[in-house]
Amino acid sequence: MLLRKYLYALALLPALLAPLHSQAAPLYTVTALPTGFNSWDINNLGQISGFVQSEPGAATYAALYAGGTITELGGFGGSSGFARALNDAGQVIGIASTASGAFRSFLYSGGSLIDLGDGVNAQNINERGDVVGQLNIAGGYTGFLYRGGSITQLGNLGTGDVGVAWDINDHGKIVGESNINPELHAPFHPFLYKNGKLTDLGTLADREINGARVINNAGRIAGYSEAEGGGQHAFIYENGAMRDVGSFGGLNLDVSDINERGAFVGSASTWEGPSVGYISFGGELIDLNTLIDPASGWVIGGASGINDLGQIVASACRDFECSSVRLDLVSAVPEPAMALMLLPGVLAVAGVRRRRMRKGGR
Repeated sequence: MLLRKYLYALALLPALLAPLHSQAAPLYTVTALPTGFNSWDINNLGQISGFVQSEPGAATYAALYAGGTITELGGFGGSSGFARALNDAGQVIGIASTASGAFRSFLYSGGSLIDLGDGVNAQNINERGDVVGQLNIAGGYTGFLYRGGSITQLGNLGTGDVGVAWDINDHGKIVGESNINPELHAPFHPFLYKNGKLTDLGTLADREINGARVINNAGRIAGYSEAEGGGQHAFIYENGAMRDVGSFGGLNLDVSDINERGAFVGSASTWEGPSVGYISFGGELIDLNTLIDPASGWVIGGASGINDLGQIVASACRDFECSSVRLDLVSAVPEPAMALMLLPGVLAVAGVRRRRMRKGGR
C-alpha cells in the first residue's frame, strides 16, 4: 500500500508542479458558502463553524454549516453570538450575548449550550473537548484550561498580569502568550504549557510583542512576532528552536489554524496595504491568491481554518461583494490527503515563482 501511494505521488507530482510553472491551473478551487454565513473553522468532516447575519447591522447567531444546512446553536437570550473553533465530534466553542448585553463563552456539545462561567473568553478546543482561552482574574488576565466542568488557571510568565491561551492539542499541550511583568509596554512572550508547567519560548531577535497561536499533535507551534518598526512576522517553533518564516511586508499578520501535517493559515497585510490569506507549509508564507484560478475573480483576504484534508475556510471578495468561501484541492487530485503531502514541493515552486516575479518587477 505504501509503495503504491509513493508511486502514485511520483506520477502526480509533475501534474501538480507543471501548472505552477505555466500559471495555467490552480491548486485550489473556490466555493462560496451560503449568503449570510460567516465562517471561522473547519473540521475533518467538513463541518464549518461561524455565525449567521441576515444583513449588515442585523443580529448575529452562532451557527454550524454542514451538508448544505445551517444550524443555529442558540444563545443566552441576546442578539449577538458567534462560534469559534470546533472538533470532529461536532463540539463547538464560541461567545453569545445575554438579554442584558453581557457576553458569555459557551461550549456546544450534544445539542446543548453550556455556559463556561464568569470572566471566560474561550478561544479553542481539542478532540477531547478540552477548552482554552483567557480568564478575567483579580488584577488582570490569565490563560485557562476547561476540562470536565472545572477551570484551571495557567498563570503568566514572570510577574506578568496579562495572558491568554490560544490553542491546545490532543495531548494537552497549550500555547499562548503573556507579558513578563506588569509594567507599561512590557514585552509579551509566547509560552508552552505542559504537565502543569509554563515555559517561555523566547522571542525572535528580542522583539517586543510575540505570541504562540497554534499547536498540532506533533508539537509544531506557529505564531507571530512584531519586528522593529511595527511589522509582524510569522514564526515556527519546533525541536526547541524558533524560526522566522517572514511576512508580506505589512504591519499586521495573524496565524489562525494549523493541521496535523504542519500546514498553517492566516491573514497578513501587504506592503501595499490590502490583506491576503496565506498558507505556510515548509517554512514560507504563500499568498493563497497565487494558488487559485485568477479568472474566478475571487480575491482571498484572509484564511481562518484548515483541516487535515487541506480544506481551508477563508474570506474573499468578488465583483465588490464579499463572502466566506471554502478552498478545496483541485478535483483532478483524487486523494486530497496525498496532495497535501506533496504540498511542500508545490509551495516551494510557487514561492520561487513569486520571488522571480518580484525580482523581475512584474
